[in-house]
Amino acid sequence: DVCSSDLAVDVLLDPSQESRKREIERAVEDLGTSRLTVINTAGEVVLETQADPEDMDNHASRPEFIDPGTIVTRWSETLEQDMTYVAHAVEHEGQLLGHARMALPHEDQVGRITDLRGAVRKGALLAALFSLVLAGIFARRVTQPLTQIAELVSEIGTKQTTRRLEVTRDDELGQLGRAVNRMADDLQGQIARVERDRSEREAIFSAMADGLLAIDKNQNILFINQPARRLLGIGEGRIKGRQVWELVQDRNIIEALERCLETEVRSRGESTLESEDGAHKVELTAVPMAGTASANRGCVLELRDVTDLRRLEAVRRDFVSNVSHELKTPLTAMRGYLEAMLEDEEMPEPLRASFIQKAHRNTERLAAIVGDLLSLSRLESEEHELAFEPLELVDLAEVVGSDLRDLAESRRQVILVESPEQQVHVNADAQALGMALSNLVSNALQYSPEGEE
Repeated sequence: DVCSSDLAVDVLLDPSQESRKREIERAVEDLGTSRLTVINTAGEVVLETQADPEDMDNHASRPEFIDPGTIVTRWSETLEQDMTYVAHAVEHEGQLLGHARMALPHEDQVGRITDLRGAVRKGALLAALFSLVLAGIFARRVTQPLTQIAELVSEIGTKQTTRRLEVTRDDELGQLGRAVNRMADDLQGQIARVERDRSEREAIFSAMADGLLAIDKNQNILFINQPARRLLGIGEGRIKGRQVWELVQDRNIIEALERCLETEVRSRGESTLESEDGAHKVELTAVPMAGTASANRGCVLELRDVTDLRRLEAVRRDFVSNVSHELKTPLTAMRGYLEAMLEDEEMPEPLRASFIQKAHRNTERLAAIVGDLLSLSRLESEEHELAFEPLELVDLAEVVGSDLRDLAESRRQVILVESPEQQVHVNADAQALGMALSNLVSNALQYSPEGEE
């Protein structure tokens, strides 16, 4: 600025202006160790702040004046030290008046550069420290909520938790935190629904009388209810995931499940299972799981305890056999008496009357048997009520003995009714008590050797 200022123009226009020279000298002094040299177009020194211009030679050949704007460092004969020079043209109204040159001692320049480098390094260090502090603050502001989000997501993935993030910011991290909270709420609701459905399903399956056992395609146990545990003799404890053949030793069950897995159709069977409370007849029904892909389809095995049903069927068969036998005896006797009377038209009247009387008694016996069956049906009916009345037990026993005498005679047996000295009075249903006595006496006749009293 000093080189191209109006002061330099004034000095070149009128070198005798001492006041303008002093202003330039003061301006240069403000720059510290700077040196200002002004020359005219002829190379003559007009102004020099560090020496007497009259003692200086012509500067037209100096490289900084030949090529203005170029920085040149060389030995100064005037100051006897290395100096760094730079010159600028001084013009006035488009006319070149001369050149102004600024010079600095090379050592000062090196020192200033060194100081500048030090200042730059210090500034860079301070900037780096400041950046680190800012980065730490920013990183903590970013990483802390991310860490909290990661911890909550980890908890959600491993266990049920009611902890939620405290979100106080509205930026992207705040939006992410609120989204994670919503996800945790939704997931907790879904888990609660699944647990509730599973509890309800297990309660329903456990309340069933039939046993249920579910396996996957690899014969791993998926579910078993309490009746199935009881029938298969499996104790308490978690068995999900274990192979079915590890816990079930019955071959019929294993074969039913294998057929179901291989054919993907319903498979049936029956087996006898031994448990702590005895042997059980069990119907087996293996059904493919519905709602799963064929490649992943397992089977559900139903175990229905039919022990009581089979026992009732046996009792029914015995009952039918006994009733048939009871009906056959009087019918056979009646048929024999009637055929004898039909075939022998000259049969004496006393004998005919005896046959008719015996046939009549067998008819009464048939009516009594039918009545017993009807009474048994009424006794099994829930609506049946006993009609209690005062009865003489000896009289009832004589009626039962009279009804069963023909049966006794056919087996060459004798029925004796011994009356005690005092009568035996009871309050009972005559029909029900008579049936009970008749059954007792009939069983005695049937299972006693022939010819006994």
